[in-house]
Amino acid sequence: MTGIFPLPLTLLAIAVSGPPSSLPENVPATETIVEKALERAEWNRRERVESRFASRLLRVSEKLDGDGDLLDREELLYDVAPLPEFDGIVLETLIRKNGRELTPQEEREESRRRDKAVAALRERKDPRREDRDERVEFDRRLVGKYQFALEGIEPLNDRPAYVLRYRPRDGKLPVETRMDRALNKAHGRLWVDVENWEIARVEIHLDEKVNIWWGIVGSIRALRGTIERVEVEQGLWMTTAADFYLNGRILFNRLHRSERLAWSDFRLLSPDREISGSELFHNETHAGRTAHPGSEHP
Repeated sequence: MTGIFPLPLTLLAIAVSGPPSSLPENVPATETIVEKALERAEWNRRERVESRFASRLLRVSEKLDGDGDLLDREELLYDVAPLPEFDGIVLETLIRKNGRELTPQEEREESRRRDKAVAALRERKDPRREDRDERVEFDRRLVGKYQFALEGIEPLNDRPAYVLRYRPRDGKLPVETRMDRALNKAHGRLWVDVENWEIARVEIHLDEKVNIWWGIVGSIRALRGTIERVEVEQGLWMTTAADFYLNGRILFNRLHRSERLAWSDFRLLSPDREISGSELFHNETHAGRTAHPGSEHP
């Protein structure tokens, strides 16, 4: 990626449509909800909220045959923690495999993998920027790819959320990263927390075939995914679950698999460190909610 560039609100407004007439009058305009969610995401990155927590990650991968039947299943448990030396970039360390402790050989292999990953980070001029280049983030560049329409308000994890539908904008969209060809054809829904403007849930669908390097490297036939986020500490949200299905090809290898990820046991590493500005994202108009999810996770 060549960089994240701002998308003016006036341009953003062109890509959104107003709320349906059945919604209450005091519901914000679609462009306001999108803009507030963007500001909140930018605040999360600026405050490096993700780097404030250690956690556990359970990753369940299933390899499927052409009919969708299970061929192989692997369950991996990781310790997840930021690396202070690299500005809080998060590193996963494997601790259990398929419900059992690692063998001595597997522990040595995991130690070598971790050392190799850290060495690679040391060689980077700007580790955090290069890490962003390999990720999909909710930023103005990503939002600029889509048109948004407000569908309504519904409860999610005992909190009200605005529900937005998104689809690609008309015309040719830029391709600047490995993910862009797929993102440019993706559609789905987005849930934005009414009180905090946080992205609480994302659904993504890709129903059209996407070629990678004109089909020489591979192709994606179908992609479906869901990401869930909750408030794990007061005013601090983290991703707690993700579920993906992929049907495609890389070179001569068929890729037909599903993957489920669940983060839990969040531990705030610096509870005394101040986080400034979270109060700016309190939506007074629609602040009513029922229960505080706290640190309960899937």
